[in-house]
Amino acid sequence: MKDAWQTTQTAGLVLDLSGVTFCDSMGVGVLVLLEQSREQQSSLVLSSIPPVMERILVITGLQSAFRVEPSVEEAIQVVQASSRPGTSDEDVDSP
Repeated sequence: MKDAWQTTQTAGLVLDLSGVTFCDSMGVGVLVLLEQSREQQSSLVLSSIPPVMERILVITGLQSAFRVEPSVEEAIQVVQASSRPGTSDEDVDSP
């Protein structure tokens, strides 16, 4: 997973989870790996999280590990803003 991030130049990744109806430990593991990719200075923003995914993130204690936006459009704005020099995704306020 990290190799893929190292071979591409990207400002970040927006993960639209609106269609997720089921997530097991493998899915959670992938999210954790993607979050660890931030070591590569890429932003990871989750969007449109359905209740089933929100519950999993809360139960696992991972809710605070991810930047979450209510829509794909807002998540894209966060990624774009965080790619500007001198700005991190923590500096970007949600509307």
